[in-house]
Amino acid sequence: MAYSVPYTAHMTVCIETHISRVLLHGACAYKLKKPLRLPFLDFSSTERRRWFGLEELRLNRRTAPELYLGLRPLSTSWEVFAADPEAALHASSVHTALDWVLCMRRFAPDALLAEQARRGCLRPQTIDALAAHVAAFHQSLAPLPLEALPQRDTAHWAHESVQAMLAHPALAAPERAAVQALGAALQTQLQALHPWMQARAAAGQVRECHGDLHLGNLIEWEGGVRAFDALEFEPDLRALDVMHDAAFAFMDLLQYQLPALAWRFLNGYLDATGDFDGVRALRPWAAYRALVRARVALLSGYGGPGAACGSAATDDSGACCECIDQNDHGNCYTSSNNTATALIGAPHASYLACAQALLAAPAPPGVWLIMGLSGSGKSTVARLLRDALAQQGRAALCLRSDLERKRLLGVAATARPSAAQQAQWYHPDTTQRTYARLQQAAQQLLQAGCSVLIDAACLRRHERQALRALAAQQQVPFHLWHCSANPEQAQRRMAARQADNHDPSDADAAVLALQQRFFEPLEASEEAGLWRLHNDGDLVALEAQVRTALREGNAS
Repeated sequence: MAYSVPYTAHMTVCIETHISRVLLHGACAYKLKKPLRLPFLDFSSTERRRWFGLEELRLNRRTAPELYLGLRPLSTSWEVFAADPEAALHASSVHTALDWVLCMRRFAPDALLAEQARRGCLRPQTIDALAAHVAAFHQSLAPLPLEALPQRDTAHWAHESVQAMLAHPALAAPERAAVQALGAALQTQLQALHPWMQARAAAGQVRECHGDLHLGNLIEWEGGVRAFDALEFEPDLRALDVMHDAAFAFMDLLQYQLPALAWRFLNGYLDATGDFDGVRALRPWAAYRALVRARVALLSGYGGPGAACGSAATDDSGACCECIDQNDHGNCYTSSNNTATALIGAPHASYLACAQALLAAPAPPGVWLIMGLSGSGKSTVARLLRDALAQQGRAALCLRSDLERKRLLGVAATARPSAAQQAQWYHPDTTQRTYARLQQAAQQLLQAGCSVLIDAACLRRHERQALRALAAQQQVPFHLWHCSANPEQAQRRMAARQADNHDPSDADAAVLALQQRFFEPLEASEEAGLWRLHNDGDLVALEAQVRTALREGNAS
């Protein structure tokens, strides 16, 4: 649902969905629930619409308090309200309420992440803000007690979506077969993961989440990202494993043919939460979300701007209340050559294709150890490699020793050690535990079918050997990328990083000098899978080196 249609000062715009109407007037949006009783919701009485309006207010103030202004009574007819929303609300009273209106702050059309994705202008920085927002939201939620967990799980809802689609007359025979196959494959994967999901729930990973985190419910707002329009009408549909909730945004980025941003989002989320275990069910959860969006697109129909809100209205100046049908499926894309192409008339088809891709066996993973002294550009190389692999359709995630060290110590990623803490934070025992943590996380990601890009200095030979042994144990290829930079360039890079204070690394010139003393050079036995990259500060040249290394030295 988008509350962002462009407007003029004298025009009230009405957005119509299958369950609500939204009037856009001036700086505000006014949302009314339709008096409906459907298999999945009941808005049939005024009191029930009031209750769900309050729920919508409560749920969305968790993520977007600036947008949700309040719930107000409405004592007039729809026609009177549409003509002049502010006057109608001013004249209304709780005692004579015929309906209830959720009042929201209106935002610009291009604030929607779906609109930015559609236009091809969704920025990496916005994805970083999205990851931080979703992670902080999930970490703020209390785990649901076992007795409060829903009886109807994802397998139940997936079956319901499949049956609803199969019953739709517009579904063509080949698509019908595809939906049946998708449903069967999804059930197989969900059933195999059921004991693990129960263990996750017992460990507190199921919480009262958002439930509808696609890009159409995410906006860029005041330098960050806000989620809005949480799913209010069915508690079971928002009682989710936190990774399942995040999987919706991940899927939608894939759907918009933005794989590098999808994996960037997931990486940012994992950097903040450390929930590497949750990636195990990422693919079936994301596939289920693609199936849900396909169902919504199919069942909503493809009405155009003529689908009316019930009547046209005019305000006192004679300006029109324009009616727009908003079926809540957005523009969908498919591509055979990484070029986004609109699927006119069949938005559900590309969601089905997305679900099929997610349920297919992933490309075989591998381990990339990206090593080198501080300031040599390891983190940049890891990100470039992750993006390059994503563009090839390969799942890859970065693991960074600086970040895992801070997580192990229980401090913020950008916390800096005092003089007294320095020895503890960088004691050999702490470093050993950090590398053990990296190995554990790498194993979890490899078992989930993701390649692992380990961003760590690995100055000691035994540290490198341990990661090579992990790859051998998991029976995946091992690649060793050694990054280097001129000392002066490395020192300038570290100084800029320290001044910015947004990076987990604590390295400075003194640390670099120590590293140079303790570095154990690569032996001949480590040459297998080795590729050397030199970072002189030219990002374009570094990206070219990454592509060359991936193509010639590390293809697998």
